[in-house]
Amino acid sequence: GNSFKAWRVISDGTWGLDYDAGSGRLRPFYWLFSGFLTCLFPDNPAGGFVVNTLILAVSSWLLFWTGSWLFRDFRPALLGSIFYILSGPIIETFYTFGKAEHLQVLFGLLSVFLLVSSDKTRSRYLRWVLYLASFLFILLGMLTKETSLILFPISLGWLGAAFILQRWYPELKKQRRLRIVYAALAAVSGSVFWFTRSSILAAPVRSDQYAGKFLVSPDR
Repeated sequence: GNSFKAWRVISDGTWGLDYDAGSGRLRPFYWLFSGFLTCLFPDNPAGGFVVNTLILAVSSWLLFWTGSWLFRDFRPALLGSIFYILSGPIIETFYTFGKAEHLQVLFGLLSVFLLVSSDKTRSRYLRWVLYLASFLFILLGMLTKETSLILFPISLGWLGAAFILQRWYPELKKQRRLRIVYAALAAVSGSVFWFTRSSILAAPVRSDQYAGKFLVSPDR
């Protein structure tokens, strides 16, 4: 229902970044994706499930590839990918329409993949292009669902863990620069998102909408 409404607004040319402002949320890419998917498969949900399956396949491969790079061993990466595919929340996300989490995971993994790829090129220009692409995917994740802001503290955790464990695992020193860069990209993405959200969501949050459930007021 909401996806059909979003697509009608998009096709009418009246859609804007403040489409979801009444609920106190900023997730324009979520609505663009949901609306476009609804337009492609208005009467055939099987098409949507095919798209979800493709996203699951790409995400699983990215998880395996990234894990293989981190551990320098494909076996823990393969095990992690299997657990990912078979976990309850992931299964529930991919067989349900209207979810945003599968896009969050895809964009997060793409951002890591591009950053790691930058370490494999000798071209300084291409390296900066990959940095920019990684930044944009982190930001897209935040513009899909706000909880992607958690990537910044997670990246700090990765960085801290590397500093602590490098005494026993010297190979982690080689990954230090990439971890610092990723934490910086996540911080800048979060700042851009927060500034954009503060600028667009100037209207008061309606109490009957999603974010209104979390309002703190003496009258409630």
